Amino acid sequence: MNNRNTKYWNFFYNYDIEQLKKFILFSPEEKLQWIEKYFDFLKEAMFPQAKEIWQKYRSGELKSPYDKK
Repeated sequence: MNNRNTKYWNFFYNYDIEQLKKFILFSPEEKLQWIEKYFDFLKEAMFPQAKEIWQKYRSGELKSPYDKK
């Protein structure tokens, strides 16, 4: 379902079993480095409006409906 007329698109990426087996062998430090690189990519790839909402949530300005009261 790749409809360019929609306002936002969903992106998916799948890892095959061999990639997952390699990831399992990473040290905890290597796993954290991988996660940091992935997170940096996501921050750069976000739409500006999504990034603004994310930053407000991280700063505590916005609350999630799932946060405990």
